[in-house]
Amino acid sequence: MISEENRNNDQEEFNNSDVSGFEPIYTIEFLYEQQPNISSETLLASLEKYTGAVKVSDATNHVSSTFAEEAVESGEERVQPLVFSHLDHKVTFDDGDVEYAQSCIYEPHMLQGFDRFDSALQQSFHWTDAQTTITKCKYSVRIHDLFAGDLPYKERFELISGVVQAILESTPCKAMFWHTSDKLVEPHAYLEASLQGEKLYGAVNLRLYSTGKEKEMIMDTLGLSALGIPDVQCHFYDLDPSALGRDLLVISKYLYDQGDIVHNGESIGTSANKAYLCEHQHALVVPPRVVLDLNTGSAHDANQRNTQSVDE
Repeated sequence: MISEENRNNDQEEFNNSDVSGFEPIYTIEFLYEQQPNISSETLLASLEKYTGAVKVSDATNHVSSTFAEEAVESGEERVQPLVFSHLDHKVTFDDGDVEYAQSCIYEPHMLQGFDRFDSALQQSFHWTDAQTTITKCKYSVRIHDLFAGDLPYKERFELISGVVQAILESTPCKAMFWHTSDKLVEPHAYLEASLQGEKLYGAVNLRLYSTGKEKEMIMDTLGLSALGIPDVQCHFYDLDPSALGRDLLVISKYLYDQGDIVHNGESIGTSANKAYLCEHQHALVVPPRVVLDLNTGSAHDANQRNTQSVDE
């Protein structure tokens, strides 16, 4: 039996941002075959349409991002973004200072290599032409938020989604790469999913891994943890991955809608005759983060099956 002290220690560890997978800066990349022409006036109009009141901010106040640091290390000139402050999204810090959430949109940048897309391509079951498409791309435009990590997660994500809509409207691209979900996304598929209410289409990646043992696999999601919500995982034996995948996406949507309200030892159902026993755990597959582990029951639970095999 788990003691109350150990349970509290585990919860404190899971709340640590270094363990949870929370991303203080949320990054998305847009890929192009030809160098796009970004009009700041057109972009500003689109941002106002999808995110509310916006003003152009001074880029000198910009906190360096991973992308800018990479550019400097590669010997290129320092990359400066267009910085937009979203006046309808205020953030109050612990010291009482108030700042507006911002979006940083970088000028078109020539792609330096495709190795960083490898893991995303391995899990691109949703887009069979992903590799063919991105290998034709030569330029990228990266965006990320700033001072938005303290916003309520839904407000933050709605703001991110609005910026994505503005980019796609003002500067259409061939592919999107969601860094936080490690997912390559076809723009038209994303827009269609958004129209159908599937707001997490780019933000959540459904992944499938073989353990090397017959009929034993791991399925998880990646992306919710970046917003401060647990991803979900299932270590299973002899189940239909397609049906399980639908359940994981349903549960992901539920967690986004309701928040991290499922407690360890509780069950969550996806139909009248199907439920999973839940427990917060460390992810079995990188990147490190907290996930809600779904136990399928003794017949299909790989962990329990492996334990029984050792005991025998």
